[in-house]
Amino acid sequence: MRQLGYTTLDGQQIAHFMFDYTSAQQTNLGGTAQLGKSKLTVSFPADTVRDLGPSWEWYSVLNIDGLDVSECQP
Repeated sequence: MRQLGYTTLDGQQIAHFMFDYTSAQQTNLGGTAQLGKSKLTVSFPADTVRDLGPSWEWYSVLNIDGLDVSECQP
C-alpha cells in the first residue's frame, strides 16, 4: 500500500510526498499543486506507482483540519 500526498499549512505547501507502507519510507517529491476556484490538481511522477505493476487500485480523500471532507473512487 502506498500514500501519495500533498499537505499545506496556513495556505502554504509543506509537503508533496510518496509514503510506502511496506518499507515505511517516505520520499519527498518536487512540484506543487494547482489550486483553482473549485478544483485542486496534484500531479505525481509515474515512478511513484510504476513498480506496483499493471493492476492496482486507487482512491483519494480530501482532508481539511483533520476531517475527511471528500472522497473519490474510480
